[in-house]
Amino acid sequence: GSRRGATAHASMSSELLAVRWAPDGAAILLAANDGTLYEIDARSLEVSRQVAWDGGMAIDAALSGDARTAVFGRGGKISIRDVATGRERVALEYPGGGNGREISLSRDGRRLAAPMSDGRVRVWDAESGEVLSDVGRGPSHPSVVALSPDGARLVEGGLSELTLGDADSGGKLGSLDLKGKRARVVEFSPK
Repeated sequence: GSRRGATAHASMSSELLAVRWAPDGAAILLAANDGTLYEIDARSLEVSRQVAWDGGMAIDAALSGDARTAVFGRGGKISIRDVATGRERVALEYPGGGNGREISLSRDGRRLAAPMSDGRVRVWDAESGEVLSDVGRGPSHPSVVALSPDGARLVEGGLSELTLGDADSGGKLGSLDLKGKRARVVEFSPK
């Protein structure tokens, strides 16, 4: 359902997992852990639209840079949704992996990446759900991933290392030793 006119702070009781400006700057999109998408008017800070996901609680979410695609993940399941309608476009399950945390969506919303519990990172075509690559680099299990704006490259961070790779082939392009530190957040610059 859709709700209009409520003040943002009064109507949200869930944890916010992802925040993104709409491309025109007129609205702010929020994805909450209860699976609700909120569109907030940037001037009044009132909820102009609210769309609920019936899939239950989410533990991670991502929004595409073009603000057209939202992704919710939980317990090895990922739901890729159209922001305008709230409808699910693709439902993904990834066996033997993933807890739905730290999912990354390319800026255009065409590719999705997520770390798996067995140390691999899976990359999907977010429009069809087709697996594009499974990247496995060994015992340094990735805890965070980010796709480049064009979706062609992938950076993954884990215990002591950041690795840059090709999102299609999974080939390693380079790495950075974090000197015993753990990566918590990784992101590409917009350009």
